[in-house]
Amino acid sequence: MHLLTRAHFNQGATAKSFSDDHSFLWVSAAQHDAANTQVQLSGSSNAPRKPSGLSGIEAIRSKASGRRSMRCPGARSGQGIAWDGLSRFDLSRYNPWYFERHKQFARRAAEKGFLILYNLYNTHDVLEIGPHWIDFPWRPANNINDTGLPEPPPFKPHNRNDVGNEFYSTTYAPLRELHRAYMLHTFDELADQPNIIFEMAYQYADPLEFEQFFQDVAREWEAKHGKHIRIALTTSKQTTDAILADPLRSKQIAIVDMRYWEYRPDGSLFAPRRRKSRLSRADHQ
Repeated sequence: MHLLTRAHFNQGATAKSFSDDHSFLWVSAAQHDAANTQVQLSGSSNAPRKPSGLSGIEAIRSKASGRRSMRCPGARSGQGIAWDGLSRFDLSRYNPWYFERHKQFARRAAEKGFLILYNLYNTHDVLEIGPHWIDFPWRPANNINDTGLPEPPPFKPHNRNDVGNEFYSTTYAPLRELHRAYMLHTFDELADQPNIIFEMAYQYADPLEFEQFFQDVAREWEAKHGKHIRIALTTSKQTTDAILADPLRSKQIAIVDMRYWEYRPDGSLFAPRRRKSRLSRADHQ
């Protein structure tokens, strides 16, 4: 079996490469370079060539305004204006097109003998450069839900924005329930795909409590449906060690993702450390 990780959907582009799927389907690679650009005070951008997954009025608005429309798990609410120029998201409702796209991708991958590591979240959205957070659906300005997250964004010098500790949290009950419902819905939609292995978040380092919460929700879903979810652990060494030492949660782990771990020439092990407001790869740079 081959392994697909981090699929990236680039609207209208074709190439012989692995695709890359995080917590939403990107229609452009522009945000990868956002750290080197100035903050833009509107959602203006080229519209996608085919605005699939939007309601009729949203598709019209997207084409007419020339603004970017992200393919996200959450559905548009039809209320207000989000940072991308379309209506704000309702994080308690979901986009059928988004999940159908993933199912199609999984089926095609299975035909080729590929496994898929599926990340429910992308830690890039909540750490490091601000432009990733600007039009992220969970930013309060972009949705109609009560998340308890900071607004306006608490930017630091050089457009840095670190809200990972606030986002990956279960202490605020409404945010906790939004996370739980999203996880359960994702399992409802994709857990039957035999070649999908779930990772909680890409480049996740901390906190341990949210990784535990994710696994507890997965176990809740398994108990209800009588089915098994395959989970890959991709996080810091301290969190990995804690999960593997847990007599209950360790049994849920099918894969330990060690892509950033390596032995140094002196024989010592390098592994990402658990640190607040840091991507797991940050120690590798």
